[in-house]
Amino acid sequence: MMFHGICSQMIGPKPTTPTPIPTCPSIDEITSTMEKLFDSQTKILLSKLADMEARLNDLTSCKPMAPSELFMGIYENLTIFDDWILLYNEPYNHNTTSKELKQVANKCNSNRIVVGAIQNENSSILSVAAVGPTRVLHLNTKVEDPEEIENVLWYLESGRSFGFRPIENDPNEPPRSELFLSWAIDVNYGGWRAGKATNLYQNSTWHKVIYCMPTF
Repeated sequence: MMFHGICSQMIGPKPTTPTPIPTCPSIDEITSTMEKLFDSQTKILLSKLADMEARLNDLTSCKPMAPSELFMGIYENLTIFDDWILLYNEPYNHNTTSKELKQVANKCNSNRIVVGAIQNENSSILSVAAVGPTRVLHLNTKVEDPEEIENVLWYLESGRSFGFRPIENDPNEPPRSELFLSWAIDVNYGGWRAGKATNLYQNSTWHKVIYCMPTF
């Protein structure tokens, strides 16, 4: 009987372990966990923001490449490119001479120039300008009988004026005055026109400029 009792105890069911009752984390534990998550996400966000800022700086610092050439013609609000060589820059009240223009032409080592007007000496935008061959600075043509070059009428008449104007394609429509440029030449006064701005005889704000444009 004693042996049988021992066997019964050995093969009987094992006592079950009680399931632990879950407990809620303390406020300090929740706060600590949230701070760790916040710090981790903040570092990721700051890293992405820094990367975006670097990319934006790269984009804003990039400048468009200047074209090697522009088509011959008249332009408004033309950006002055870094590879252009400034050969002439005088206020409109300066007495420009045909001798000066010939000297400018001789300094340009390409066959293309930009003649224009800027509203102040440090401006990077030409209010009105025309691209043409360097030989326009050697012309000997009357204002009323200009030479047509690529849809631009160029003239250089000593004692009167040097400049350009557009071709009148429509006889019923007057040409646009903002596309005219005229400098008094070989006279004892300056002037005269930069687009719609006229009577610039004594004006020192507007400047007459000539650039040599590299050609490839």
